Amino acid sequence: DIDRAYTLDVLTELRDYRVMLNLQYLIHLARACGVESTIEPVLSLPLGSNVVTLSEMARVYEAIITGNRYDPADAEVMTRLEAENRVDRDGPSLIDRIVTPEGREVYSRKAYATRIFDGRSSAGVSNILQNVVAYGTGKYAAENVALHSSNPDTAKKLAQIKRPLPLMGKTGTANEYRNAAFFGYVPVLSQDDPSQLSLENGYTVGVYTGYDINMPMVQGASRISGSRGALPAWSAIAQALIDYEQIGDKVDMADLQFNTGLPLRYPEVEQTFVPVDPKQGGRVVRGKAGLRQQEAPAFPASLDVGSQDKGVFEPKRNFEPFWRSQKGS
Repeated sequence: DIDRAYTLDVLTELRDYRVMLNLQYLIHLARACGVESTIEPVLSLPLGSNVVTLSEMARVYEAIITGNRYDPADAEVMTRLEAENRVDRDGPSLIDRIVTPEGREVYSRKAYATRIFDGRSSAGVSNILQNVVAYGTGKYAAENVALHSSNPDTAKKLAQIKRPLPLMGKTGTANEYRNAAFFGYVPVLSQDDPSQLSLENGYTVGVYTGYDINMPMVQGASRISGSRGALPAWSAIAQALIDYEQIGDKVDMADLQFNTGLPLRYPEVEQTFVPVDPKQGGRVVRGKAGLRQQEAPAFPASLDVGSQDKGVFEPKRNFEPFWRSQKGS
């Protein structure tokens, strides 16, 4: 029956069809995150075979971590600008506000949020990126970004205490070391609780390194990967943002001294932090109960949603196409 051959019941049993469908889903998801570059549905797409801009990748990371895409205008205006091919998503990011010599504000940047990812997906991936910095290839940032203070006495105390900051990010290295990158997120103090960091109103930062002529970054025995080339520059930017936010001057010294550092508070999505072993690829530690809380613990743990009984955690399946999140925003 030729009509039945092209029904979804039949097509979804074909591996090639499922692969094609997944590639198209990734392309539409990238579009929803603000990527405007052409993306071809090739099998090597997840490996980075398509070319996108630095700002587009930063927008993807911002959407993943915060759950939102941020536009320079509301949905109605954006639809009209897109139809006229006059969208400049980067323009408003360059100027925060314009003030006359008399002090009158004539322009102030405003971001319009559109929900892309559901809370569970954002929280889960954000925790993965946090673990990359704490225990993986992004560890340079954990060891080199710290709290500072303009007050000499406070600065001295902060240097003595020296607590790691919960940062998020991921390295990236191209074939033959032709380019490398690090993208991540710098959280800031929660507006309603200055003893915690929050994912709200933080900074998405992306750093790219490479030659204009696309030659390998290799000299002798040196190989410039994402952790060696892009991460140190990313860490310097993250440090500048931490200093700009004056987090070291605003935190309670007692909280730092008696705790293991500033905790990062995740949005409430009924999550459990399950203890894992980073030396075994993040394998779950059997028999050790997970923590049902919003703050990421100081020990290696993976954020997930599910149930646990007698120390055994059973994850709950989560499948939420991004367009459902958009409808709910």
